[in-house]
Amino acid sequence: MRQLTSSTHLPTSKGWTAGLTGGATIWSDQWAAYNNIMAATGLAHQTVNHSISFVAPNGVHTNRIKNLWRCAKHKIKRMNATCNDHMSSYLDEFLWQRSVRNRDDRFQKALELIRTHYPV
Repeated sequence: MRQLTSSTHLPTSKGWTAGLTGGATIWSDQWAAYNNIMAATGLAHQTVNHSISFVAPNGVHTNRIKNLWRCAKHKIKRMNATCNDHMSSYLDEFLWQRSVRNRDDRFQKALELIRTHYPV
C-alpha cells in the first residue's frame, strides 16, 4: 500500500480542485498533508480539529463528505467486476444519480445538459 502523504495526494487534488472557482473554500480535518495540498491549489482552506469537536466553532465539519464517500463506496461495492481504471466514471455516475434523485427526471436532465453544451 502507498504511503499517504501530500506528495501522493497532490496530483489527485489538483484534478478535483481544477473545476472549483476562486471563491471556493475547502473544509477538512487537520491532517498535516492537507496544508501542503491546499497551499499548492491556492484555494481557501478551513479546518476542524476532531480531537476537540466534530464541528468547529465557525461551522466547519467533514460530516457531509464522509457520508457521501460512505454512500459512494457502498454503491461501488455492489457493482460487479469493477475496474480501477473506470473508478472516475463510477464516481461520476454516482454523483449524477445523487444530483438528480428522481429516476424519471434523469433522461430529461441529460437532454437539457446536452442542449446547453451543444446548442443547435
